[in-house]
Amino acid sequence: MSLWMKMAYPGAAVRVLTLKRAIPGEDDFEVGDVRIQQWDDTKSVRVGTFLPGVYVQNPGDTGKTEPEQNEWCSSSYKADEVFDRYVQEAYAAGWQNYA
Repeated sequence: MSLWMKMAYPGAAVRVLTLKRAIPGEDDFEVGDVRIQQWDDTKSVRVGTFLPGVYVQNPGDTGKTEPEQNEWCSSSYKADEVFDRYVQEAYAAGWQNYA
């Protein structure tokens, strides 16, 4: 059974794990995720961490959130491998599954 969802459009997330982390000194938490995004085929996949992401805005353009770290993968197997590594790194940094 695949953990990937069907690609809805080019660049769509096909595998996502939503995470949360307590904000020090507050009774609140921040939300982020680790995701695999797919373009045309499984040779065009990017694994990225949005924990919570980096906001980027160029003059005259709409702002967007970019991943803190990302890796382009040439196969679904490699993408799953990188995804699992990023999730383990997130857990080590204090992130927990968002339930």
